[in-house]
Amino acid sequence: MTITVTTTETRPNTTTVWYQPDMSYVSYIQKYNGTRTGTKGLFTLSPDGLTRTYTVIYTSAYDRGTFMADSVVVNELQVESTYNSNNGITSTRTVS
Repeated sequence: MTITVTTTETRPNTTTVWYQPDMSYVSYIQKYNGTRTGTKGLFTLSPDGLTRTYTVIYTSAYDRGTFMADSVVVNELQVESTYNSNNGITSTRTVS
């Protein structure tokens, strides 16, 4: 059964820069392309520019768990969380 994870981020104004991961991380996670699909770095942006949404579909709960347990992924998610917190960006993830 597939697992769909939708991340929605909201920033306080359009001058606040969205977090962007380092290209080395983007290259690193390509090894998971067989078990996860998504918009490959493209976000849906709201008309007012304050909210962006990104969806990733994992082939199974196990594959999502493997991805989320990867130490490089864990570190990157912490870096992103800290950046967002420091810049007033809120983030929610729904899993279905």
